[in-house]
Amino acid sequence: MATETTPHPTDAPGATEELIRFDKVVKRFGGSTVLDELDFSVAAGRHVTLIGPSGSGKTTILRLLMTLIRPDQGTISVDSSSGSPSRGRWRCARGCSCSTR
Repeated sequence: MATETTPHPTDAPGATEELIRFDKVVKRFGGSTVLDELDFSVAAGRHVTLIGPSGSGKTTILRLLMTLIRPDQGTISVDSSSGSPSRGRWRCARGCSCSTR
């Protein structure tokens, strides 16, 4: 899974309000860095699919978003709220849901 910086969708002309934003998010498990300065955002009303090989960080992104784990560095904002949210608040933010298969 690529962790390079890409333009945020809300930077484009005519883009809608940003619902989710990861800024320079780092997550490590022991000596392994799973996410290294991950930047991405999702505009409100958009559907997103995370695709990548095993071990690329897909489930880690979802677990961070659902506040089951916390980032080691960086910020995650949901509906313009960032920091360390209560667990239930972000999970229910504006109909956001996560599914793993």
